[in-house]
Amino acid sequence: MHRVMAVVLLLVAIAATIMLLIVMPQPEVLGGHGVLLVFTGMVVAPLAALLSGKAFSRARELQVAREQAPALREAAQAWWTEGERMMSRLSRDDPPAPLTVWGLVLHPGEQAHLQLPLTYSRYYGHDVTYSGGGGFYVGPPGVILAAAVGNLIGEAAAASRAREAAAPRWRDHQVSTVILTNRRLICQVEDRWASFHYSGVTAVYPDLANRGVVLQLADTVPLRLHGLGAPSAMVYLCWALHGAAKLRHHPALQPLRVGPPWPLESTDRDEGRHR
Repeated sequence: MHRVMAVVLLLVAIAATIMLLIVMPQPEVLGGHGVLLVFTGMVVAPLAALLSGKAFSRARELQVAREQAPALREAAQAWWTEGERMMSRLSRDDPPAPLTVWGLVLHPGEQAHLQLPLTYSRYYGHDVTYSGGGGFYVGPPGVILAAAVGNLIGEAAAASRAREAAAPRWRDHQVSTVILTNRRLICQVEDRWASFHYSGVTAVYPDLANRGVVLQLADTVPLRLHGLGAPSAMVYLCWALHGAAKLRHHPALQPLRVGPPWPLESTDRDEGRHR
């Protein structure tokens, strides 16, 4: 379906471009219709080409997703099983054996218990400054009208992009090496290690359906970790923050005790939201 749409939009872009090349030199020959045709060509041709490219890209993404689905299901099941084991173990207050961590320096008495690849992101907004610009046009009336209207459309789109850029949302997405110790959560962010001590965590929200966990922090913006390995991470975090007794009865972690009510490969269904 996406491929058919892409072809149709590409044909529309080609037709609009041809019409523009024919009418543009002398739009006044056709009177008001000429002006309309010039405007239509200037707007429709690039828009149709853009949408066509997006449709082709989406079709390719869907094809790749179908090809990768069996391997994803297998990996999701393996990570889920590991989460179930972690739940069983930590519910008995029996942490995993300490890991040997190279490079990163742990504090005296600190023990690393888990090392996982997870996607890291932070929730915040931006201060964005936007100033619109005018334009000076020379040419036949049809060209001037089309250019002026196109400029207004461009300014409205730029203002909309500025508002979107400023809005609070999950940012800084990157795959991170995550280490969980008995004292803190440590994430490799670009070329440095970022530490989040459990004493600074004010709330933890496990979300097994989307393979993610959100931490609210006392002195900085919220942190989210998500990925196939997140079940083990959220179990460990709840154990470290609440203790084994509360872990055994945590309602958000119930699926790790009774089995998931959703397909294991379904993740990130609520990418843009924050509790």
